Amino acid sequence: MKLSKYIMIKIKNIVTIFSNTSINELVNNYEKELYNNMNLMENNISIGLANLGCTCYLNTIIQLLFHIIQFRNAIMNLDIKTEFNNALFALKNLFNDMIKYHNDKKYIKPNFFINNYDKYIIDIYNQKDASEFLIDLFDKIEKHLLSTNYKNLIKYFFQGKYNITYTFGISCKHKIKK
Repeated sequence: MKLSKYIMIKIKNIVTIFSNTSINELVNNYEKELYNNMNLMENNISIGLANLGCTCYLNTIIQLLFHIIQFRNAIMNLDIKTEFNNALFALKNLFNDMIKYHNDKKYIKPNFFINNYDKYIIDIYNQKDASEFLIDLFDKIEKHLLSTNYKNLIKYFFQGKYNITYTFGISCKHKIKK
């Protein structure tokens, strides 16, 4: 049995996640299912995304997110209704195709993602900024997860903290930390 078929069968057999499952459990359950049972290191998956016009910004962000293994696993393990014009469903579907076809193809076309990202199809002939697209994608994912226990999924993976220390003068020992 080809590895991609085995992955698809295992994904379909994963038990539905109950509403009290934490994000950590979500990630860990999927990792255990794929890594431990199959001895598969998913970080070896490599497949390109076709540039359908001016979609390099989109392809870059999708590849970046796909190769954050724990994030990909969390997305793949979410129980999402089949719903068109839903960025989260479109992302999960694209990740699924990237896993499914990585042995058979050098690249896939992200048409489904582009056509179902939102109620408006992404204009593939209009170049956009990658960081703006990432922020928009995160907003859409958070919106779809708002009423679930996974509403903090994006914060869990991508929110950080930083400290700023202000020093006043060379000889001054007064510092402010934020």
